[in-house]
Amino acid sequence: MTPSIDAKAAYYAALSAQAERLGDKAHLLAVPQDSQTGSSSFATTLAQLFAQGIATQQRAEQAGLQALRGEIDQTTLVTAITDAETTLNTVMAVRDRVLSAYQEISRLPI
Repeated sequence: MTPSIDAKAAYYAALSAQAERLGDKAHLLAVPQDSQTGSSSFATTLAQLFAQGIATQQRAEQAGLQALRGEIDQTTLVTAITDAETTLNTVMAVRDRVLSAYQEISRLPI
């Protein structure tokens, strides 16, 4: 007999391990709540992930402009660009996984 696995506990254990690795970026793992129903949905989660990605990219662009004007130092600029790159890589990885899941589902026999 195979042992039963508590999927919810395993999910939260993995989530907390990932949060420890992310450190100050752990807020990115928070499950967003739908403002109308108070619950989270996959679409809401994806929309907020992409919105955060866009905001991070815009902050990096602003930092680039400020660096050109001499308003911020190199460290701040590099930090903003690195955050934007990390966010872009995360968004692309999520997109790839969603597309892969969609393709697998579309291949299922009906």
